Amino acid sequence: DPMVNVAYDLRENISLYAKYSTGYRAGGASSRSLTFRAFGPEDVDSYEIGFKRDWSDWNLTTNAVAFFYDYKNYQVPNDVVPLDPDGSGPQVRQPAYTAYVNLPKTQITGFELETIWYPTDNFRLIFNYGYTNPEIRESPELIHSLDPSALDPAAQPVGSPTSDGQQSQSVKGNSLPFNPKNKIALNGVYTW
Repeated sequence: DPMVNVAYDLRENISLYAKYSTGYRAGGASSRSLTFRAFGPEDVDSYEIGFKRDWSDWNLTTNAVAFFYDYKNYQVPNDVVPLDPDGSGPQVRQPAYTAYVNLPKTQITGFELETIWYPTDNFRLIFNYGYTNPEIRESPELIHSLDPSALDPAAQPVGSPTSDGQQSQSVKGNSLPFNPKNKIALNGVYTW
């Protein structure tokens, strides 16, 4: 996959960089019993701009980066709860399973800061902060496994309910799962 990386040293202890890359993840199929669900390939365009500085008087290094990831057909797991053969409710014999689906357009923007401080030769203190905004910009119609009738006040129903009472929903505007907005880490290392 193509990648372009440009770096520039302003001074001996200050560096700037910009990077563009593109990536691809193959599609596939999720299958369970007689159910077969195909999902398409995922593409991403990645943009980053960063800054690095060594503060030699304070024994401190800082790295900062801002990023933007533009995904097409982002692959995400979706829980599926099969219905009874007569369509009356969840089956007892066939358990729920996970199938991958594609989200047509997803964008992740964010910022990360990493600092490393050496107050002494033997002691190192590391502080990291990250902010991420992973937003689903376009959504297919999905059935929520915990709210198949779209009764939750935050649900975004799409179309008409099916004969078994299930209601498709859109997840447009929601955040991707397992992506916290803020992350903080503080580590100390002492070497004897």
